Amino acid sequence: MFVLLCFLLLCEPPQHIKALKGAAIPTGPVVREIWYNRMNAQGKLGWLQMLSYEVKENEKTLIKTVIRDHLRYLRSGDPYSEDSEQYSIETSEGNVVEVGYRTSLGKHQDLVIRGRPQGNRITLEVLDHAGKKVVYRQEKPWNPEAKGLLYQDKLLEGKDLSIGKSYSVNGFLSIINEVTSSTYVILGRKQMSVDGVLKELVEVEQRYPKELYIDPSRHYLDPATGEPVISTEDNSLFVLVMHERVSREKALEAFPGNVKDKDAPVTIDKPIPMSLFGLPVRLRLAVEMSQDDHPEQVFLNTRRQQFVKKEGKRAEFRLAKKELEGLPAIKEAVPGPEYLSSNFYIRSDDALVKKHAQDAIRDATEPRHKMERITRWVSRNVKGDYETGFITADEVARTMEGDCTEMGVLAAAMARTQGIPARICFGLVYDPVNNGFAGHLWSEAWIDNQWQTFDPTGVLDSSGAAWLRIDGYSMMDVLNPDEMTGVRRGFAGRMKVFLLDTK
Repeated sequence: MFVLLCFLLLCEPPQHIKALKGAAIPTGPVVREIWYNRMNAQGKLGWLQMLSYEVKENEKTLIKTVIRDHLRYLRSGDPYSEDSEQYSIETSEGNVVEVGYRTSLGKHQDLVIRGRPQGNRITLEVLDHAGKKVVYRQEKPWNPEAKGLLYQDKLLEGKDLSIGKSYSVNGFLSIINEVTSSTYVILGRKQMSVDGVLKELVEVEQRYPKELYIDPSRHYLDPATGEPVISTEDNSLFVLVMHERVSREKALEAFPGNVKDKDAPVTIDKPIPMSLFGLPVRLRLAVEMSQDDHPEQVFLNTRRQQFVKKEGKRAEFRLAKKELEGLPAIKEAVPGPEYLSSNFYIRSDDALVKKHAQDAIRDATEPRHKMERITRWVSRNVKGDYETGFITADEVARTMEGDCTEMGVLAAAMARTQGIPARICFGLVYDPVNNGFAGHLWSEAWIDNQWQTFDPTGVLDSSGAAWLRIDGYSMMDVLNPDEMTGVRRGFAGRMKVFLLDTK
């Protein structure tokens, strides 16, 4: 995909203001308003509001649709809340005039994006917290057949809902910042409990192109009108999540926010044994994925991780704490300039990031010594905080808060200030307390003509061979972490790990 990137430096830190509080407020005549409760088997997770209203632009009447989403739960045991919003402005025929969204990156930083398509291109503008100043731009392809949020939501109303019928629509998908198609397939009738009463609803599956690695979801419609009543989705953190249509009053009722996420969302068939020396330094594992027939393409070969064979859907891997014996010499490609450049997340041009790097390395001159000191400095100074999501390196440098994502991003940015090519890596690491694998992020630096691992959290150092690497990224041209196909692919659907052998 061709991407034209125009980077504008942030001259001041983001304003620490949360703009999204409570329900969205219309500024014109209301066309439609729907509320949903979001819940799983443990209880309520939050609510969702879909509001469509008329707006005037150049004496034309358009429709703005806002989807406001409030989420609150215990993330790895810590209270976590997130308020996000997406919107579209469309004509009465559903043609898109503008799209945008706001989502939380952390307690003090949001990602605010808007874009107006022009033909087959759209320029996505990242705005400051106040939603006024443009701080970053990225041009992407656009499909002129894309429809707005209201058109998409009403797609099945008045349609033939017989078993086997299917309907497709193109729409802007904010998690990947692209227009994509989705197809609704009518599966039949199903008895569902709606507010404690059994009702017969039309079951529909919404599917995306396989190459996007986005899980399908189910919708349950009123057979008389085709309007959505319930939606369900598989979720690696909360298992089955349900959206049930309710009144505004019921959606906004207070709730405790004490639903727990899964500390180790990827299961393993039996615990990995530990000795007095910790987890094994050699392992053989098999990986099976419900939405992917090729796990060997998800977890790439490295010096310590090698695909062995495949039986059915299961892919077998050999893993080592450091390096596997008997491998032929692996010559890695020299990293390009994107691994030294500042970008939206890895802000190596930020003055405070540069200062932290200099404070960390002190008198070190060798790249390896610099990286070791940067890693220790980040480990000592960044306070673990699960209320952050995926904030930018300059924001981490100011707040000094975050978990593995923030530590890895800051370490990579500090490395780049010293002329050391660096990237961030995603993968899975074994959690012996919860007997499963959880997502993890760390940094890698190009030293001695190879990529070497540096984990400020220290988790990988204590995990023996019990971790799987997905891929590494420069983060160039990335506005939303979900844009990275390899990561999306690794966490899509259900994954199971099977322990075969230890040493």
